[in-house]
Formats: sequence, C-alpha cells, structure tokens
Amino acid sequence: MAQFLELPRELRDQIYYALITSALPRSRLEDGAGWEERTAVTTTYRYRKELVPVNCATFLRCNRQVYAELSEAIQFAKEKDFAALTLECMIRDIGHTEFAWRKIPFVESTCTALDNERNGITSPSYFDTLQELFHKYMLTPPPEKLTRKTLLHQLWVDVKLAGEGLHWNSFNGHVLSRAKWHICLALRDIVENGSDFQSNSALTTTTTDVEEVVLNLVSDGSDKDDDLKIVAESLITLWNNVWLGRDPGTLYRILLYRVQRVRVCIGGRTYKVRNLRLELQRGHSEAGSVHT
Repeated sequence: MAQFLELPRELRDQIYYALITSALPRSRLEDGAGWEERTAVTTTYRYRKELVPVNCATFLRCNRQVYAELSEAIQFAKEKDFAALTLECMIRDIGHTEFAWRKIPFVESTCTALDNERNGITSPSYFDTLQELFHKYMLTPPPEKLTRKTLLHQLWVDVKLAGEGLHWNSFNGHVLSRAKWHICLALRDIVENGSDFQSNSALTTTTTDVEEVVLNLVSDGSDKDDDLKIVAESLITLWNNVWLGRDPGTLYRILLYRVQRVRVCIGGRTYKVRNLRLELQRGHSEAGSVHT
C-alpha cells in the first residue's frame, strides 16, 4: 500500500479538501439522545453534545510537509467559502430550539500563558484537553490560567423548522421572537465558551471573534418567497434591539464586539448583510465627536 506522501499531489489535495468539507449527517426529529439544555434568564435551548465533527488539527501535526500542503488547501477553501463552521438550528415549536454541529474543520487560535504565546490552526478544545490531561495524570500543580483567543472565519447557521406541519408562514411574532433569542444565546455561548457552548475548563478562558455569521433560512419548498423574506428581515432588524439594549437584547451586546458582520440568506442566497463592526466603529466615532 502506498504511503500518503507517495501519492500524487493532486490526490493528496483531494483528500485535504474532503477532510475540510466533511460534515456530520443532518439531525433528525427522532434523534433524542445526547442533548443537553442551556438556560440563561428565561431563554433555554438544547445542543447536541455527543456527536462532534472531525477537524484538521491532528492532520496538521503530522509533519511539516503535510502542514504546508493542508494550510494551502485551507486557504483555498476559505477563499471559496468552503471552510465555514456549520451549525444546524432546528426550531421544533414555540420555546424549543436545538443546535447541533455539523462541521468544524478548523479554528485559528492564539493561546497565552505566563507571557508565552502559541499560534496555529487547532481543534476548538485542543488546549483545554492537553492541559487538563497533563495535570490529571502527571499530578503536577496547574499553571496560571490560559487565555485562548480564537478566530472563526465563517460560522454558517442553517435555520430550519423541524416540527411536524410547521411552515414559515405559520410563525406568528411571538414564536419567531423566541427562536431569534435562542439563536442569539447560542451565538453568545459560542463566542464566550467555544464549540462546547458551556465552559467546563478551570484552566482556560476563551475569547472568540467571528468574521462572519451567516443565518441561512432553510425551506422545504412549500413556503412562499414573501413569507421567507419577512422572516429574513426580522433576523436583520433583530440587531436593532441589541444595539438599543431593549430586553432581552441587552444580554447579547457582546456579539456587537465579537461578530464583524451578519449575513442573512434564504436557501443559501444572500438576502442582506449587516456590518456590525463598521456600525460599532461609526457609533464610537460619533460618540467621541459629541463629547469633544
């Protein structure tokens, strides 16, 4: 059997792209095991904890040649929007929203401890696992708490109705409002705690920035375009409540600082884009001019 590096570069590139774009199957309504609840104030959602997608981190640590070639493949995938982290958002009914990761190809992290800094493309919980296992089995006192800064190139969220007989045109304002804040809570948990949604590490604090969040409305084909556009518009205007601090928007103001822009899509096609980072900079500039 031929060794991996003995294969032609074209075949190795195909393997790299398959690794980057691989995803878990979509969750089904009857998939009842492996879910955990997350609650903040009056908002609760469930997330899939047992199934975690594969990522490129182990492959990148094989050797320098694989690291160089896979890094080139990752850069190409980023340019073509093939490297997004993919999260599935399933709205069951009023007050019940579930999230499951389908794809986490890589994240770009900087880990700092005692003025020592590590950089690289890693798996989301690599530093947590490494530190905790080392101190568990080596019986040594833990170091000063690590700070991991992570950059997500693109976080793609497929938003779909998963309850029986649900259609976007049957969503009244109250149901849609609850689902929108479930999405905000999940995004806040990701930027604060990483892909695990809840931080279980006593050794690491996580700071995550996202270049782009894509909220993609998924339809089964039976919904009217006008109904989908009404829902898409509500996902754009949602950020007005966050900006103005209207309840419960005030709970999610951290997203204005951690997410650069939000793109809302219908069936994968862009509906509107909102540049939160530009709005934030403009707001700071206007506030400064008022005080001067």
